[in-house]
Amino acid sequence: MPPDYLFKYTPLRAPSDEKRQKQLDDLLLAPHLWFAAPESFNDPMDCRPGFAFDGGTPEEREKFRQTVIKAKVKHDHPDAQGDHCRNLLEEYARQYPQFDESLCRMGHALLSKDLQNTVGVLCLSENDRDPVMFYHYAAGHTGMCLKFRSLDFFAFAEPVQYGMDYPVVDFFDDTDKQSQFERIFLTKYQGWEYEHEWRVINFRKDPAKRLTAYPIELLEGVIFGRLMSPEDRDYATNLLKQRGSPVTLYEAKLNDRHFLLDITMLGTI
Repeated sequence: MPPDYLFKYTPLRAPSDEKRQKQLDDLLLAPHLWFAAPESFNDPMDCRPGFAFDGGTPEEREKFRQTVIKAKVKHDHPDAQGDHCRNLLEEYARQYPQFDESLCRMGHALLSKDLQNTVGVLCLSENDRDPVMFYHYAAGHTGMCLKFRSLDFFAFAEPVQYGMDYPVVDFFDDTDKQSQFERIFLTKYQGWEYEHEWRVINFRKDPAKRLTAYPIELLEGVIFGRLMSPEDRDYATNLLKQRGSPVTLYEAKLNDRHFLLDITMLGTI
């Protein structure tokens, strides 16, 4: 069960990148959020579990071999059709005639690529006062932090677990799918623990559906970074006024005693 509120740190500006600037503007104008592909994450080890292929019946292993061969042909020859495709399948089947280490390595690579490209992940934090988060994800404190109430699909957010070892998934063991899900999508290196991250996972394969709508009233607040310029505050405020739903504005300030930021309310628009 997520906390009552979850937070999304983000820049406000994207100099010299019109497409990215429109995405940032839409964060404030429209009730949409982008579910990113793991390949775009700044952690290259994220969503890259190890796969073990030790189990499985002979029938399951043969089915896996055929699936890997089909995926490999599609990966290497995406435009192949008809007789050409069938000939390629036969050729690859001769190259990989049995379930062995080389086939498993290829299967591992294809599974990892599929995870990196097709799954969508919405990354959030339970913390709105962390100066490192503002620095890393809100353009060095010049950006902002969005405050969402944890309802609708936010209620499905799950906490990330942190550790020192890569998670390993037994491909043929589906007796505990929740545990597999957690190992694949909710496990990160413990150096990222300061993020206090929560995630919502979107398994829809269509990349065009990464932009996902949510009830407009769930964005309850926007926290301006402590170094956001007055001009940028006005820019963000004008966008929010066009949104059609009230939003409370806050600003982040340095705390005199602790290594956390103070969050001060400015008013509701």
